[in-house]
Amino acid sequence: MVFLVFGGGTYIADTEIFTPEVGFSAAQPMITAANRMNSVTIGTDRVIMFGGFLEGEGITEKIFMYYNDEWSFAGNMIVANSRTTAILIGSSIIVSSGQQSGVIQQFEWDGYSISEGRIVDDVGDNPSTPIVIPELFEECERPTNEFIFGSPLKVTDSSYEFTALDLSLSTLDYFDTSPAYFKDVILSTESSQFAPGYVNYKGQVYLMGGAGRTWSSIYKFTGSTTERVELSGERYKGFSRLDGNNPVVGWQDNQERIFICNFNSNKSCQTFDGSVIRNVEAETVYAHSQGCIGTFERNKEVVVIGGRDAAGKTEIFNGTSWRAGPDHPNNLAARGVAVDVGAGIITIGGYGDLSGYSAYLLTYDNMIENTKKWVDLGRLNSYYVYMSIFRFGEIIVAHRTSLPNAGIYMLTWDGNSLEDHGMQIDLGLIGGSSGIFIPKEKTKCESIFIGDTPQRDTDVEEEIIFEQQCDIRNSDAYVIKFEVECDFDK
Repeated sequence: MVFLVFGGGTYIADTEIFTPEVGFSAAQPMITAANRMNSVTIGTDRVIMFGGFLEGEGITEKIFMYYNDEWSFAGNMIVANSRTTAILIGSSIIVSSGQQSGVIQQFEWDGYSISEGRIVDDVGDNPSTPIVIPELFEECERPTNEFIFGSPLKVTDSSYEFTALDLSLSTLDYFDTSPAYFKDVILSTESSQFAPGYVNYKGQVYLMGGAGRTWSSIYKFTGSTTERVELSGERYKGFSRLDGNNPVVGWQDNQERIFICNFNSNKSCQTFDGSVIRNVEAETVYAHSQGCIGTFERNKEVVVIGGRDAAGKTEIFNGTSWRAGPDHPNNLAARGVAVDVGAGIITIGGYGDLSGYSAYLLTYDNMIENTKKWVDLGRLNSYYVYMSIFRFGEIIVAHRTSLPNAGIYMLTWDGNSLEDHGMQIDLGLIGGSSGIFIPKEKTKCESIFIGDTPQRDTDVEEEIIFEQQCDIRNSDAYVIKFEVECDFDK
């Protein structure tokens, strides 16, 4: 076992190596004396140092690497910081907030060098120095099976009525509820048009654009109704959801933002961060009209697939530019839907070589080189064309608008296979436009202890066993923290 000790104090440049056999011995000094930095070990032969204070320079964003018994410059952080914590999770390096900044930064290690950083989140001013726990960065989603659903349904041969339902896919019960949940995005209660986008961004649900006068507005969901967002920045070009062309979350300028892409009228997108609209200057090669769009969650890469004049064509946006991806095996053209599943993107149905019944997964071919491949997930039991489809944890829920079999459908994804459960609720009514689903909000988990409930400021002599009982109605994750005293003698 070998330890590397370097820097600290009042700007020390010394580097020393400790081995149990020899003790401490001198190694090559640091390039610049430093203190209040952090570091992470990679493998058995590298140490990466992030930020801190450099002698003669002060707070720094520089990254240095110790390898082969020498120091070298390895890159720059997005934001200079000190007294942070860094940890390696897979090939990702997470650098926590620190003394100067509340941003959390992420870098990728390809085996030889470190990538440009990205800002994962901002926890605000005057942050404390946290400990980064790997388990908190693993995907943690509870399945969601209770929703508020809204769509215009054809109630007579010549008239539509906007219908809001409170429905459960566990009991298959549903009943009418207040259309006020969708207040601002309803063009008219008697209109057949309804096309807002749905996206969950940093815990906030946004309903974006729609038909007619709603086209040029963005609304946030308050839990019981909608509230118009005041926009700034570039002129908002408007948005209307069409099957799989729904807003998604990606990266722009190292920031996580919502991507709004109107491929029916142009080859570029706009982004939204909760208030500010920004243009994405880069354009796709193909016009992906009526294609579908998703996000590769690991790198927050936006992916567009297919289109009326771009059958099978896949393009990937990396935060700066678009590049070609692997062609879709089914030559998917239009009316398909893409859903993000963490490890990739699944396309469901649509028109292609096999229309309506296909499902394919876009996943990594080589994670280090960031290359992708398509995997055939088999044939579906139901015909999926002209449908809205959304994923909430393990459950994928869909609305079919056409007769026969107009209703609510469900699929499940377990991380390896996609299962089509078919129609769950037969609405029996044509949908003027496909509907949207909002998971029921403000339902929290409760920790139920098995045995005696531990109290604060007491010794714990046995294991604490507990389970989380949840009304599975939303996809928020909860972190349970225990504060106990330990008897180290035992």
